[in-house]
Amino acid sequence: MTRLAIAVAYRMRWLEKHFGKFAVPHLTLAMIILTAVVTGADLAFELGIGSVSLESVLGGQWWHIFFYPFRISVGDFFGFGPWIPLFVFLYVYWLFGSQLEILMGDFRYNLYILLGVLFTLLGSPFGVSAEFIYLGVFLGVATLNPNMQILLFFIIPVRIKWVAIFIVATILFNPLVALVFYQEFWPILGPALGFLNYLIFFGPGLWKRRAAQPVRQAKFRASSEPPAPTAIHRCTVCGQTELDDPRLEFRFCVDCTDHEYCQNHLFNHEHI
Repeated sequence: MTRLAIAVAYRMRWLEKHFGKFAVPHLTLAMIILTAVVTGADLAFELGIGSVSLESVLGGQWWHIFFYPFRISVGDFFGFGPWIPLFVFLYVYWLFGSQLEILMGDFRYNLYILLGVLFTLLGSPFGVSAEFIYLGVFLGVATLNPNMQILLFFIIPVRIKWVAIFIVATILFNPLVALVFYQEFWPILGPALGFLNYLIFFGPGLWKRRAAQPVRQAKFRASSEPPAPTAIHRCTVCGQTELDDPRLEFRFCVDCTDHEYCQNHLFNHEHI
């Protein structure tokens, strides 16, 4: 897996060297504007755009593909309509998207979003929605900055990595149950495609970090353990210290040159 991580990093550098000039700066802001326009127009006028399925594409509505990444599903909020959830969604995406854009750089962030769009489109016949594109952004931030605290429900402080683990576990629970107990492969195919861009960019690093974890734990334990006690007194004849027998007493011989003896050899030794 380390070789895979090196290979992925090499390919990324090669792609950035040759195609980095085509990267779109401030992609997060552009996606927020497009999502607000497309989703807002669809909610206001019931245009029915951005809904992609295998049947719709084969039926001639292939142009929905262009709106697919910017049409998100938002429900009613206590009778106030879907506008408040849409605003909250865009605000949260701005927080995490702009941060990930800085951490990854324009080109890699562009490629990350592009692959997210491509893989979610491929997974749309299996129930993968455009929300996976934005979820990938959240998971990217959780991977690069796992100990960052966020306010769950805008109230409860919690580390972002635990929220990410909970979300992924919730999404994968039913497909994994179907795969393990009923040998049904299709339910897991959708989430696998939805998370594929995340796995390409961050999977090798996660595996490398997990493999290095025992080494880090050993170093931490070694650094946190108290140092072994060292002896202050040592008998020149028998070599015993106060650690061998706390009841021993040690003295320097006045006839020797800076040599210390235990009580058993203080008066029973050859002077040096």
